[in-house]
Amino acid sequence: MDATRKLGYHPFPAPAAIISEDWGERKACTYCGFCRDYGCHVGAKTTTLDTMMPRALATGNLELLTNCRVQRVNVDAEGLARSVSYVDAKGESHEARRDLVILSAYSLENTRLMLVSGLNRNGMVGKSFTTHNYGWFSGTLPEETHSYAGPAVAGWAIDDTNADFVDRSDLGFLGGTPIMFFGGDYQPIEVANNLPPDVPRWGEGFKDWLKYGYRHFFAMFSQMASLPSESNYIDLDPKVKDPWGQPALRITHDWYDNDRQGALWLNSIKHEIAREMGAERTWEAPLLPPYHITTHEMGTHVIGNDPSKSVVDRYCRSHEVPNLFLVGGGVFPTYNGYNPTETIQAIAYWTAKHIKRETQNGGTLTRFTARHQVVNS
Repeated sequence: MDATRKLGYHPFPAPAAIISEDWGERKACTYCGFCRDYGCHVGAKTTTLDTMMPRALATGNLELLTNCRVQRVNVDAEGLARSVSYVDAKGESHEARRDLVILSAYSLENTRLMLVSGLNRNGMVGKSFTTHNYGWFSGTLPEETHSYAGPAVAGWAIDDTNADFVDRSDLGFLGGTPIMFFGGDYQPIEVANNLPPDVPRWGEGFKDWLKYGYRHFFAMFSQMASLPSESNYIDLDPKVKDPWGQPALRITHDWYDNDRQGALWLNSIKHEIAREMGAERTWEAPLLPPYHITTHEMGTHVIGNDPSKSVVDRYCRSHEVPNLFLVGGGVFPTYNGYNPTETIQAIAYWTAKHIKRETQNGGTLTRFTARHQVVNS
């Protein structure tokens, strides 16, 4: 934080939805260093598994069918979603019938289900695919960094490089992102796959570097969003099938000048910060696209008022199938430099409130009826 302040930036601790004190049955974070890619053994991480799920199950109104895979949404002659077909953990086929169907398997799987179900009348399902360009930056410091301990978000960030603060038209790109310091949660196998380019990948030199480098390792990253483009989309692969014989999802994506110019500018700032920190050496992941190691896939069933140019309305309700809802990152028509989780949670609450209101007292969803049953086939 001192280095960025000296350079005129405004660092702040990255917010983390991780409790630091015991709260009911949930225990405070133990800084175990296995947070990012794992479930929490004490319930400190504020995920739906530890917060919303137990409360929902306690009401008796929620039934979880685990290790199942939905195969398709079944639409009747009236154009209504009357059921979903799924395969359970034993490989047996079932059909679940309900008044409303809500797809909440995130953008890619939501979109695959729409496409395999033949629900793409306006051709917009799969369009406006966007994602984050990470710009991963690594280095070592003279002092030990203890990067193996604590959650990854236990570091700092600067927002001065985000899209809202600076006119970058003279730099040749639009948009921006915070630059974040990865604070912890590095497993040895992860660092072993992120070595300086001159370090051997096996043998004595490999071991020698790990003995020192792992204890002195640090990293920064950014995540500038790609711009929506007609040439970035997802569809069904015409050849590749999944284990159940359904078409696999295919992603067609490339990085463009906007992404490249942003990556170069952000990398120059990371180098500036690393020098001020006293870094011994630094290196980057492949800086200029095309590389496709990324995450936070967004778009593909976007929200909008015009049914000819979007997939769902402002309440995430399908324009094509009026009792079908799609919730998740797929509804974002554009994207920014932050993780989407909190915004997706807000949209989920917004949609749930709408459904609750409109299924009562003659609301717009009360006209949809179906027999509630699960049928073995």
